[in-house]
Amino acid sequence: MNMYTNSDYTDMLLTLGECNGNAKAAKRRYAEKFPGRTVPDAKTFLNLERRCRDTGTFKPKKVNSGRPRVARIPQTEENILNVVVADPTISVRNVARASNTSISSVHRVLKEQLLHPFHYRQVQELLPEDLFLRSDYCELLQARKRQSPDFLQNILFTDESTFTRQGMFNSHNSHFWADENPKVKRIRHYQHNFKLNVWASTIGNRLVAYHIFDGNLNGDVYYEFLDNRLFPLLEDLPLDLRRNMFFMHDGAPPHFSLQVRRWLNEHFPNRWIGRGADAPIHWPPRSPDLNPLDFVVWSLVKEKVYSSEINSIEELQARVENNLRMLIQEPQPFKELCFP
Repeated sequence: MNMYTNSDYTDMLLTLGECNGNAKAAKRRYAEKFPGRTVPDAKTFLNLERRCRDTGTFKPKKVNSGRPRVARIPQTEENILNVVVADPTISVRNVARASNTSISSVHRVLKEQLLHPFHYRQVQELLPEDLFLRSDYCELLQARKRQSPDFLQNILFTDESTFTRQGMFNSHNSHFWADENPKVKRIRHYQHNFKLNVWASTIGNRLVAYHIFDGNLNGDVYYEFLDNRLFPLLEDLPLDLRRNMFFMHDGAPPHFSLQVRRWLNEHFPNRWIGRGADAPIHWPPRSPDLNPLDFVVWSLVKEKVYSSEINSIEELQARVENNLRMLIQEPQPFKELCFP
């Protein structure tokens, strides 16, 4: 708030002239002439003279003297909130257009009302009957755990994942710091593509093994893997654990072939989880969130594999294997996989 009137400024300027521009003398003279007023300091006299010469006005320049803020009225706020309630996915720009107000006002109202723009999360589609199957599965595992506290830690969870050339790229979280825009690009579609099908397994909170398939995965390929490759991959596990562990795989078509189920019944009698009436424990369909590999491992590995562009299948395979080996060598890489 300005403490001097235009009359005060006039008297200051006249006093300064009377003292031939000497600000300190003007201060003393002003105190003598106007004993009842607040006496300005010498700097105020000098600033006043400079302001009058430069701008032709007594008043100091206002700070942040832009367009005055328009006072909001309750009806404006109500209009903004009604637009958002009618369409929670609408953009701030469109809210401002629909409510005939500024974008900054929309931001202010939404912030005051504690409204936040939450992001969508992609999830697996579930059918109505899936809820009961998932609930039954979880209750069965809890019952087994009550009987044997180490039951969950003795399940060999397995899964396959496909690694393609383009992979996954989160443009929202990817940046390139520079003093000028380098216009960096990331290719999304390639004329020549390639992919790898990768199998991996966890037990407890450890990644224990992985395998890369040649070509596409089907029932015959999967059976050949189980019959010839699985146990050599697990030979570092304690013998007692291998004799008593449960084998888990989901309901993917290659897992459901008759020869695969016969092999599991022979090598893991009453100790496997999967699809089909002959499975000792039925895996609920459409439940990747119940598999630690889908829940944690694959997303972590792919984030590292796709940190930069991939130009050949050899480079893709090398990245996949390097990252999986690093996780296997870690004693406890996944705290999220620990089962209480």
